[in-house]
Amino acid sequence: MLQICQVRVLFHYNGHGVPKPTANGEIWLFNKSYTQYIPLPISNLDSWIKTPSIYVFDCSAAGMVVCLPSLALSAAEMVVNAFIELLDCGTSNYPGSSRDCILLAACEAHETLPQSAEFPAYVFTSCLTTPIKMTLRWCILWLSVPVFWILWRLN
Repeated sequence: MLQICQVRVLFHYNGHGVPKPTANGEIWLFNKSYTQYIPLPISNLDSWIKTPSIYVFDCSAAGMVVCLPSLALSAAEMVVNAFIELLDCGTSNYPGSSRDCILLAACEAHETLPQSAEFPAYVFTSCLTTPIKMTLRWCILWLSVPVFWILWRLN
């Protein structure tokens, strides 16, 4: 019988138009009056959200945040945690890893997000939320594939 052991918290950071994440692991948010940007350390965010969690960073230089040691797991830690979860599945008092999270980044640390009038500003988010629509859009625009051919191939 399948048991659901835990639920995950989704944190989706849409950083278009704000400064890039810093090398210190900070993302930028508005202050309460929406008049200036203030830095938020990812380590603080991770301590507030707790685990398990999914982080989506849709911003330029998103890879800078994903590579932070406070969020990253080593391969050995991932294997050990998966094995313990498989055996326990919530039946013991094992708290799991303090870094049990999935990280998704729109680009690498040195990259800037592409901008195109033919696509939404949030290409990465659009690919995650409407993958078929974005695939069709990509094929039609970049491969010059007629719409009727795509729809015929889907049937």
